[in-house]
Amino acid sequence: MKHPTGSLTKVQLDALFNILTHAETYAEIEAFKYPDTIRSSSSGKSSGGAGNEDVNQDNDQDNKGGDAAVTLPTKDAHDEEGASHDNSNGNNNGNGNNNGNNNGNNNGNNNSNGNDISNAEHRGLEDVWEEFIQQLVHGNLIDELQKWLTETEDLEGYSETVKGAADYAIINLASLLHHVFAVTPEGQYVLRLVQNSHRLIPYSMIRQILRLGNAATMLNSLVKLLLAKLSLGSLSNWTGLTSKADEGMNLLQRIISAVLFWDSSEFKKTADKIEKSKIAPSSKHLRVIRKHAQGTKAQRLELRKRSIQTSKSVIMCILEDADPKLAAALTEGEHHECHQYYAAYLSTRDRDAIVSTLCKQTPDLLTQAVRDVMAVYEPMIRDVHNNVNLAEHLDATKAFLEDMLAVSSSKKVDGSGKNGSDPVYILPTVEDFVDLLHRHKGSVYKWMHHICSKCPSVRDAVVEWALGVAKAFRPEGSPATRDGSTLLERVSGLFAALPGEQQDAFRSILDQHAVYLDSVRDITRGRVQTIFDKSDSSTARGPGMYLASWHSLIDEAAISPDFWGKERRGTDVINRITPGKPSSSGETTWDGNVDLSRAMEELEIGEKLRPNTKPVVEALGEPFRGLLREVAERVAGEAQMDKGREATAF
Repeated sequence: MKHPTGSLTKVQLDALFNILTHAETYAEIEAFKYPDTIRSSSSGKSSGGAGNEDVNQDNDQDNKGGDAAVTLPTKDAHDEEGASHDNSNGNNNGNGNNNGNNNGNNNGNNNSNGNDISNAEHRGLEDVWEEFIQQLVHGNLIDELQKWLTETEDLEGYSETVKGAADYAIINLASLLHHVFAVTPEGQYVLRLVQNSHRLIPYSMIRQILRLGNAATMLNSLVKLLLAKLSLGSLSNWTGLTSKADEGMNLLQRIISAVLFWDSSEFKKTADKIEKSKIAPSSKHLRVIRKHAQGTKAQRLELRKRSIQTSKSVIMCILEDADPKLAAALTEGEHHECHQYYAAYLSTRDRDAIVSTLCKQTPDLLTQAVRDVMAVYEPMIRDVHNNVNLAEHLDATKAFLEDMLAVSSSKKVDGSGKNGSDPVYILPTVEDFVDLLHRHKGSVYKWMHHICSKCPSVRDAVVEWALGVAKAFRPEGSPATRDGSTLLERVSGLFAALPGEQQDAFRSILDQHAVYLDSVRDITRGRVQTIFDKSDSSTARGPGMYLASWHSLIDEAAISPDFWGKERRGTDVINRITPGKPSSSGETTWDGNVDLSRAMEELEIGEKLRPNTKPVVEALGEPFRGLLREVAERVAGEAQMDKGREATAF
C-alpha cells in the first residue's frame, strides 16, 4: 500500500512515540553514570571531563532548558533561596563504577449516590482507569476528591470509577514489587538491603520526638537526632581551631555506612574466595586487575571503548595493557574467574566511594542538603505537626515495611531438602503483594483525610500543584503545543521531514512495533482482570507491559565480549547476578529451586515480535530531543513568570 509522503496512521504514530520516549528515557537515566550530569543539568555547561566528552556534550544540549525544575508544592517559601554549594568534591570522591554498558466522562462530578454509570465489575479495569485519568486531567475530579477527603477517609466510596482506579493502581504497584523482589535475579539481594536499613532506623526515638507538642522543639530534636555530630573534630571546626578536620558521622550517615559496609563485606568474601580457589588465575593476573580497578574513571572508560572497538573482553584488554604475556597465558576458566573477581572488586570499590562521599567528606554535603530540604518544607511540617498525630502514621509506615519484608521473603516448602535433595523455596505471588497493599491502603487514605481536613493550607498547596500537573497533559495550553500543533502532531512532522525511502522503511518497523505493543497490552490487560477477579491461574506473574519495554532497552545494552571476543548483550546475562550478592556463584537460584519460566511472558513475546528500532532512534532521536528541549525552555519561562508574579504579590 502506497502511503502519502509524510503521513502516519494513528497506530504508527503511537508506535513511533513509544519508541522515541523509551529510548530518550533510557538515555537520560544512563547519563547519570557520569558525575557531571547533575552539575551540567543545573548550569547548562559541559565540564568536559575526560572520558565522557560525548555525554557531556549531550547533557549540554539537553539541559539548556534545565532551569525548568519540577515545582513541588511548598508553603510560604517565596523568599527561600536554594543553597548553592560547591559539590565538586562530591563529583571527585564519588567516582564510582556505576555502569550500564560493558559491565472518559469529562465533568468529574461523579459521586457515590448511584449516578455513576461506570462499574468496574462490568467493564475492564483498564477502561475504568482511562476514565479516571480523563476526569483528573479534563474534569474537576481533583477538586471533588479533595472535598470528599475533607469529609471522610473512605476514598473509594466516592465512586465506582475511583474504586476501580484504586484497584488498578494497586495491582500494577503490586506487580512492580513482585518483579523487584521475586522475579529479578537480584530481588533477594535488594530485600536484604532494605532489611538491614530497616533494622537500624530508631523508630522508637523518632516516635517520641514526634509526640512533642511544640513544633520548633520537635524539628530541632529530630535534626539533632539524625544530623548532629559529637566528635572532637566537629568541636574544633566549630570553634575555628581547624577547618577541615574529620567530624565523624551523624546517625543518618552511620546507617548508610553500616548498610554499605555489610554489603561490601560480601563482595570482599567473594574476592577472597576466588583468590584461594584451585582454578584461580595467578597472583600477577589478580594484581593487574586490582591496579586497574583502582585507577581513574577516565582510564576505565578508555579501556571499555577499546574493548568494543577491538572485540576483546575487558579482562583481555586490562592484561594486554600490563603485559601481553599475561593475556596469552590465560585459559577460558581463568578468564571467567577474572571476570568474577573484577566485578566483585569494583562493587567493593563503588560502595567504599559512596561511603566516602556521603559520610566522610568535608564539607559535609549530605547533611547540608538534608538541612536545606527541611528548611524549605519547615512551614508545611509545622502545620502538619500541629494538627496531625505524626506518631500514628510513623507506626503505620513501620508496620507496612515489616509486613512487606515478611511477604517478600522466599519460604521453604515443608518437607523439601530431605534425603540429600536440594531444598525447594516458594516465592511470593502477585496476589500476595496485592493483599499486602490492600491491608495497608487504609493508612494512606487516613493520611490523606487528615491532611485535607486538618491542614487546609497544605491541602491547597498540593491541590494547586496537582492542577498544574494536570494542565500540562491537556492539549490546550500545554507547553508542548505550538501554533496549534500538539506534541504528537509535531512528532509526526519530524517523521515527515525524512526522505521518502527512509519513511517507507520505517513504516514497516512501526507496524511491527505496533503489533508487539498490542500483544503485550493484551497480556497485561488479561492479567490485571484475572488478578482483580481473584482467579488462581496467574499467581506467578502480573501485568508487565512497561516492565517489558524497559527490559527491551536493557537487553540491547552492550556488555563485555566473552573469552573468544564474541559480542554480548544484556540478554546473554539475563539470569546472572554480580558475585557477592545472594547466590554468590553468579547463577540465579533464589536460595533454592524456583520455576519462573512463565513469570515474564512479555519478554518471550518481545524476542519474537519486537523489531529492531535502532534505525528509527538514530534518525529521529536527536530531533525529538530538540523538541523536548524546546518544551523545557517554555516550561522554564512560564515558571519564571509565575515566580515573578508570586514575588510581586508577596
